[in-house]
Amino acid sequence: MARREKKVFDIPWEKEGVKLKIPVTVGTRPNYEDGDGEDRMSFRAVYKPAGIDEKNTDVNELRKAILTKLDLWYSITWELYFLVTVEGGNDGHLNTKFKVSFEMEFFVIGKDSRGEGRYMRIPRPDDLDISKKEPTRWASEEPQDGLPETGERMGTGSFRNRDPWTRSLVKATPEAVAAADKFIKSMEGLLKQMHHHFAPARIEKLLARSMNLLPAPKKEK
Repeated sequence: MARREKKVFDIPWEKEGVKLKIPVTVGTRPNYEDGDGEDRMSFRAVYKPAGIDEKNTDVNELRKAILTKLDLWYSITWELYFLVTVEGGNDGHLNTKFKVSFEMEFFVIGKDSRGEGRYMRIPRPDDLDISKKEPTRWASEEPQDGLPETGERMGTGSFRNRDPWTRSLVKATPEAVAAADKFIKSMEGLLKQMHHHFAPARIEKLLARSMNLLPAPKKEK
C-alpha cells in the first residue's frame, strides 16, 4: 500500500538571519519489520536544499533530528571551486579516432561543525565572491557528502574504458577562472585552425607537409 501523507505542522528554525519553517507530514505505510501486516504511522520532514529527509514515529525525536541537521548545515563555511576535467585520447578500436575534451564545472565546498565535508554543484556564478551568500538559493543539485571525484585514470584500451582522464579541483579565484577561460579560448582557436587545414582542398598538402617534417628513417648498416 502506498504511503498516505498530510501536513500537520511546521518546525520553525532560525539562525543568523535565516528563518525556516520545515513542514512535517504524518502518514501510514506497511509495517514490514514486524511482519504483522498492520500499517505503521510515522512523521516525516523534508528540506531538500540541505539534503534532509527524516522519518520517525516519535515526533519529538524527529524535531530533534531536524534541528540538529539544520544547525550542522548552516554551520558550513562555503568556498567556491571549479572542477577541471580533461578527457581524451585514441580509442584504438576499429577506426582511428582521437578526441580531447576540456570541461569546467563549478562547486561550493565546505565543512560543517563536525569537520564533515559537503559539496554542491552550481551554475557558473556571475560573482565569484559567494562567501556571504546562501548556496542553497542557486545550487543546481542537492548537497553531497565528501568531495567531487578527482584523480587520474589512464586508458586501458578496452572498448568501455578506453579514454584517459584527469580531474582536478581548483579554488575559483578570479585569476584562476580567467586563466581557464583563456585556455579554452586558445583551444577554440586551435580547433578552428584544424578545421581550416583539414578542409578537402587542403588536407593532401597538409599531410604531404607533415611527412616532410617527420625525421627521415635511419638507413640500415
